[in-house]
Amino acid sequence: MNRFYLFSICFAFIFSNTACNNKSKSVTDNSNIIVVNDSVKTNISRFSIDTADIPKEIDIQGIADSVIHWTDKSGEYIAVRTKTLPYQTVDSVNNILLNNVDLYVYCFKFNPTNQKYERIWHIHDFVKDCEFDLLADFFNDVFEITDLNNNEIPEIWTMYRTACRSDVSPCEMKIIIYEGVNKFAMRGTQLIQLSKTEKYGGEFVLDKALTNADSLIIEHAKSLWNMHLKEQFDTN
Repeated sequence: MNRFYLFSICFAFIFSNTACNNKSKSVTDNSNIIVVNDSVKTNISRFSIDTADIPKEIDIQGIADSVIHWTDKSGEYIAVRTKTLPYQTVDSVNNILLNNVDLYVYCFKFNPTNQKYERIWHIHDFVKDCEFDLLADFFNDVFEITDLNNNEIPEIWTMYRTACRSDVSPCEMKIIIYEGVNKFAMRGTQLIQLSKTEKYGGEFVLDKALTNADSLIIEHAKSLWNMHLKEQFDTN
């Protein structure tokens, strides 16, 4: 019985709240794996895992809110999305408190030689020294694994927005994609629609790597962007 199967058995125990024994089975969830051509077989498998069950040896900062655990033809991986609690620093010149928050996404690959997870890439973004209203949020529905071009190298997607503002100005918005160790990015701002004729933001730019990526990856990025384009304000 190999190490990964034992790992999956333990996850099955956690989710079922029953004893971890030889009858336990791994829990496979392919709902967030997108394969464009259903006739193409893929070696990508996603396994259910809770944030509380992230291996202890994995070094992350912040509080984990989402995790993806999968295997593909090159091995076993875990991607974790985290956010720090807001913290304050002091502007000694003006004697005021400034707000800060950090966003992280990590990806680790299991090394069967030393039986450890090793970090292969990470994303770090933040809002620092904010005197006004701070905003830093992941979009909950965009932390996914796909194989849009059917090359059996999964794409890991995350999307978030950041702002430090005292007025109605658009927040920055980003989509970051990793395919293996190759990074793609789409950056711009959310759209604020104040009236039929008055609006701010909504523009985006694809980085060079994404411009040269498979058209299906570009289309999916634009679809996600449009889905989250408009910022909603509470008018009550």
